Parts: sequence; C-alpha cells; structure tokens
Amino acid sequence: MSEGELSNLLEKRKESEKGEQWVTLKEAAEYAKVTTCTVRRWCSAHRIVWRKLNSARCGRIIIKFTTLVSFIMRECSGSDISPKTDPGM
Repeated sequence: MSEGELSNLLEKRKESEKGEQWVTLKEAAEYAKVTTCTVRRWCSAHRIVWRKLNSARCGRIIIKFTTLVSFIMRECSGSDISPKTDPGM
C-alpha cells in the first residue's frame, strides 16, 4: 500500500468516527513527549483507545486523542511533569 493510499485510509477512518479526534502513532508520541514504542505499550496495555487501519499483523494504528489526554493527565497528576498544552487554548 502506498503512502498516499494510507493517508486516504487514515482520513476516511478519522472522518468516520463521528466527530471524535484520532491521531497517528507519531502524533500521539510527539504530544506525550515519549517514543512511539511507549505509545504502543500503552495501547497493548489498553490504557488508551486505538484502532488498526488494516488487518496486517504490524499494521498502522490511530489513537483516540481524548483517551490519550486523559491517560496523560492521570499519570501526571501529583508529579512535576506536565503534558504539552495547545497554545491556542
């Protein structure tokens, strides 16, 4: 599958979730300031909601942004770590 096809598939999947915001693995890692491996571990541990874009064993995934933010806020509460915030907020 080409990069363009994957991009189109991602956009269709994002649009089909009725207003829910979904982000790529890389976007989630950048937001959380962790590696993509860490985000994959969170997915495997069912700490955040995610979906596969195809049926391949190591297929691409997208992450539900609200669950990512909630997870980060829970993990950061009571610590000196603060998640990156949106400058527009």
